Amino acid sequence: MTKKIIFLILAFIFSISLFLRLYHIDILPLYADEASHYQILHLLTSSGQNIFSRIYNLAFYGSFSFTWLLGLNYLGVRLPTAIYGSISTLAIFLFAKSVSRKN
Repeated sequence: MTKKIIFLILAFIFSISLFLRLYHIDILPLYADEASHYQILHLLTSSGQNIFSRIYNLAFYGSFSFTWLLGLNYLGVRLPTAIYGSISTLAIFLFAKSVSRKN
């Protein structure tokens, strides 16, 4: 297959995964892990408290930027996870491509 066809297939898969992750993202209620992220982000935005170690806080800096831009709401809490999850499909494709070339 040519590189153009592979790129088109990958773009289609990425767009489908992004659509499925973003469809009705703000309608469903928060789950337990999302609610804990919401509380941690609320502490970071309101008082700047560091309640965890530095390594654990690195996981929240990506979410913090979205919360800072979009506000402390469902979309601001869930959007980073949806985007990172969609990007993971590209990473899995590249990993599978590199493994298949070696064999």
